[in-house]
Amino acid sequence: MVDYKNELNPEQYEAATTVHGPLRILAGAGSGKTRTLTYRTMYMVENGILPENILLLTFTNKAADEMKERICKLVPEGNRVTACTFHSFCVEILRKYGTLLDIKDFTILAPGDDAEIIKMIRSADKNYKYPKGFPKSSLVASILSTSINTQRSISQIINEDYPKYSEFSYKIMSLIDSFNAYRKENNTLNYDDLLVETLRLFNEYPNVVQKLSSQYHYIMVDEYQDSNALQEKLLFSFQKYHDNIAIVGDAVQSLYGFRGAEIKNIQDFPNHFENCKEIYLRRNYRSTTPIIELSNEVTQKAFQTPPHNLLSVRGDGVMPQVVRSYDTTEEARFIKIKIKEQLKKGVKPNDICVLFRSSRSSNILEGILNQEKIPYVKYGGKKFFELEYVKDILSFFRIYVNPNDEIAWFRCLQQVPLIGEANARRIATSCKIHGVDGMLNDKYKKRAFYNDLCILHDFIQKMFLELTPTNIGFLIEFYCEFQKQRIQKAKYNNEENREIDLGRIKGQHNNLDSLTKLVEKSKSIQDFLDSTIDNPIMVDDTDTAVILSTIHSAKGLEFDTVFIMDCVDGLFPSTSEDDAGSPEDEDELRCFYVASTRPKNHLFIMKPEYIERYGRVMRSSLSHFIDNDKIEWYYGKPRNRQ
Repeated sequence: MVDYKNELNPEQYEAATTVHGPLRILAGAGSGKTRTLTYRTMYMVENGILPENILLLTFTNKAADEMKERICKLVPEGNRVTACTFHSFCVEILRKYGTLLDIKDFTILAPGDDAEIIKMIRSADKNYKYPKGFPKSSLVASILSTSINTQRSISQIINEDYPKYSEFSYKIMSLIDSFNAYRKENNTLNYDDLLVETLRLFNEYPNVVQKLSSQYHYIMVDEYQDSNALQEKLLFSFQKYHDNIAIVGDAVQSLYGFRGAEIKNIQDFPNHFENCKEIYLRRNYRSTTPIIELSNEVTQKAFQTPPHNLLSVRGDGVMPQVVRSYDTTEEARFIKIKIKEQLKKGVKPNDICVLFRSSRSSNILEGILNQEKIPYVKYGGKKFFELEYVKDILSFFRIYVNPNDEIAWFRCLQQVPLIGEANARRIATSCKIHGVDGMLNDKYKKRAFYNDLCILHDFIQKMFLELTPTNIGFLIEFYCEFQKQRIQKAKYNNEENREIDLGRIKGQHNNLDSLTKLVEKSKSIQDFLDSTIDNPIMVDDTDTAVILSTIHSAKGLEFDTVFIMDCVDGLFPSTSEDDAGSPEDEDELRCFYVASTRPKNHLFIMKPEYIERYGRVMRSSLSHFIDNDKIEWYYGKPRNRQ
């Protein structure tokens, strides 16, 4: 038996042993929320609750896997606990019960496919001439997603968020209707659909909710401040049958309002239950006292959320330092020097992190690190499954499991040398109707791309017969070779650019080789495709490189040493003191709070004296979130301006 009282602090112990009824755990940064949830799971099992009756919902597969791994180390039966993301949970439900809604054998659209489909629908629309001022297809897709995740109507989104497009409301809604019809016709769902259709299933078939509730008696949700209105409705569907719902989160770490996350979900949670218990984890085990005092001070400036009062368990340490440099180039040089110093002191490369609000801020630093041969990885760009060439491979997987997936056919066909977008679209439509033989049309025989089209046809036929999770190497080899052929046959004004693109294929091949290791762990190609949802796998993840990261991508991580770049009004934050209390300023404040709570020992706040904005150089002001009494100024030796 575990000695919970000695292994947990009093607040963690109370949270771990409060099993029945609704529970809100407010967990400040570094307060051990993962540990608390793990021990809570173990306590449940030790007290007679079956592991298969426990459901843990997270927002990334990585978080779910980490939680499951910790549980399995403590609880022998831990592998029977269900730990997954909201989207993965919905996929499983729709695979099992989707036929009730006439949803079966569906594939999940990749990021960006929504906009591509809307673009295709627009191109095929001969009855309407789209004016120059009409919103781009990507914005139409964003309007639809915002509407779904915030549970507001399309017209409301347009009128409130995009009033300049109000005159096009009717046509935007017509496009969205066509888009929805297209997805149904092609047996495809996007990420939002997974939530929408599951909720529709729950509403139309209450017996399904009852079945799930009889299985999952106890539900825990991690990072609840990142939940949206739709996810909250899904969660509360279980409330009809039991109220054993525990949510964990921190309102000050709510960073995803731009994609529909509702900070009020965690703030108002107790209002949905009569006897909701609340526990505040305020002991920070990560950072030293000076760092925590700075982060506490930052929360005092918040309007939407109550201030934090975290306590550092670790005690005294080095004061956060504000580093004044002449400009952003000097800023990058200072960071390089300090990184080298920390490495000499024995700090591991992946325990050093440079944070920035926008990935553009790191461009100069990346160049300097490359010159110094300091290895680094960058978080915050496209994730592995969002890379175009990875999406290309996944499109082959998608037509393998769903030959009706026209947009996947289109992506596959675009790999054919010299084919052109219009022909690829027409042939994709034919393939949706006739299968792979839809490629072989006599009218294309005299086209320059026909021989390569036949090669693709023969390969896909082979793929349908031979593809398995343990045998995808032949697909990767074919794809890379086809890419080389496409580059060789393409027109280039500069042959050097052709060589650069050919070299890029080699790098892609290496990354795609790592894909085989991921796929071979799956039971089927379908299972693998489902597993890519909410999966933040990074390329070139290594422990021998310094981390460069956007603040959003670093959320949940910790490092010995952290640099926060460009901490001046206008850059980070993008607002000024005059904006205090505005939603935009609050968003920036929460970002700074998350950034300032990542370091364990050393925090460097970078302040270039001169910044470039709107095409001109101007004097900067230190971020209005920072008070002088919580920092120490570091005066370097800035270069004279040339």
